[in-house]
Amino acid sequence: MTIKEALRKASTELKQNNIPSSDLDSEVLLEYVLKRHGFDRAKILAYPETEINAQDQNKYFELIKRRAQREPVAYITKDKEFFGISFYTDKRVLIPRPETEILVEEALKTTKKKAETQARIKIIDIGTGSGCIAVTIQKAIQEKFPQLKDKVEIHASDISLGALTVAETNLKKHGLQEKIKLHQSDLFKNIKGKFDLICANLPYLSKKDYSLVDQEIKNYEPKKSLKGGDEGVDLYLKLFDQIPDHIKKEAQLLIEIHPYQKEALVKAAKEKFKHLKDHTVEDLNHQERVLAMQFQ
Repeated sequence: MTIKEALRKASTELKQNNIPSSDLDSEVLLEYVLKRHGFDRAKILAYPETEINAQDQNKYFELIKRRAQREPVAYITKDKEFFGISFYTDKRVLIPRPETEILVEEALKTTKKKAETQARIKIIDIGTGSGCIAVTIQKAIQEKFPQLKDKVEIHASDISLGALTVAETNLKKHGLQEKIKLHQSDLFKNIKGKFDLICANLPYLSKKDYSLVDQEIKNYEPKKSLKGGDEGVDLYLKLFDQIPDHIKKEAQLLIEIHPYQKEALVKAAKEKFKHLKDHTVEDLNHQERVLAMQFQ
């Protein structure tokens, strides 16, 4: 069987199972199988008449069967790109999503601004999961803003030991074991010290939101990483209760939210903190996705 024939058969099978990205997924999974032979997607498409051996054919169609059952590609390949960076990903963590890149961009803007007046900047990523936020911030500092690398100290925490194991794998993958300190903690419960910047992409789906998500998400991604209580804000409200002991003067909090949650979260925060400044950052669909709060 040639590459062209395999892709056609695979794509047809995925389409029959209502997988919308059938062509792309077929190519990505074939790349995963053939990469040991030096084939990336570009080479796969450039040499469609190349024969695939029986062993690779069997492996490929086993993966296609898993995808036809709606298992996410990221869990099949154990890889997901985020901010142009490859992350090890498995069922212990939420699959990194493009919306969260907006939070990273805002974190980098905040860090650069604080570096203008501060000698040291201490950052923590609460609920780190795969570690994609902390790793991306650290890599950006090292590669794009080297003038900041001696000023920034990054920590990352998660309540899940499984998630921290995945995060540790990604730290090792990118050579950052000595640059990012991991903590097992329920939000700030086991964290000591104060921070200049707190990033958090905590579970924020309400019961209604969760009932409407795709079955692919419900069946495979960890519920504890998605469900945030009746209105989706339970963990953020809990975080607000713990923050006072962990913020420096003019510290900033960045959280990923559902747009309709902004009003309730800002109201709750302003009841707890005086002179709070807030603004939101929109995603590519012009939805308010990141809520930024600066404490005075």
